[in-house]
Amino acid sequence: MKYIIALVLLAIVILMPAYLARQSGQDKTNMARTRIASWLLGWTFIAWIWSLFRSTHK
Repeated sequence: MKYIIALVLLAIVILMPAYLARQSGQDKTNMARTRIASWLLGWTFIAWIWSLFRSTHK
């Protein structure tokens, strides 16, 4: 059970920048860049923070 919870939390953390980009009204190009950066670079904390910043920045 704890592994399922860990996987769900990991998915939420990885997908959060893409979700925020969609909610903040970014165009499709910026949303795609944010999503790709989040997926490819999500294994590093700095890249995830950059992706999170990029998703909310207009």
